[in-house]
Amino acid sequence: MIVVCIGCSSSDEKNGISYYYLLYGNQTNHFDTIKFSEFNKIDTADSLIAKDYFELNNQFHLITAYTSDDHAATDGGVFYYTLDSIGIIYHRSTTWRNFILLHSNNDSINKLISICLGRILIKPELKCYQCPSK
Repeated sequence: MIVVCIGCSSSDEKNGISYYYLLYGNQTNHFDTIKFSEFNKIDTADSLIAKDYFELNNQFHLITAYTSDDHAATDGGVFYYTLDSIGIIYHRSTTWRNFILLHSNNDSINKLISICLGRILIKPELKCYQCPSK
């Protein structure tokens, strides 16, 4: 697994930081990796759902939530979340039970991703794009 992850990483040359995505699904019991450079793209046709700020170590971070559900094929829609300093950190299907999560070789960045994911999970307004109030 480690060899695969290193082969699928993308580097921040200045800092020696590598990023890679792991695909988690319940259809099979294996994990797959996706290159950061191939996956970290925002489709301009996707809809903005919400934005949320949080503070970590005296620094503010912006989470932005998007969906492709309005224009995607049947059962092909996704939610994805970006972090202003990194890009896409979490991506999940609106239909299927799978998700993609960003990982890094840097503990501080992994902590930031974990806190951001926790924020996404506890804030309903980051997930509710069909709510009556929207």
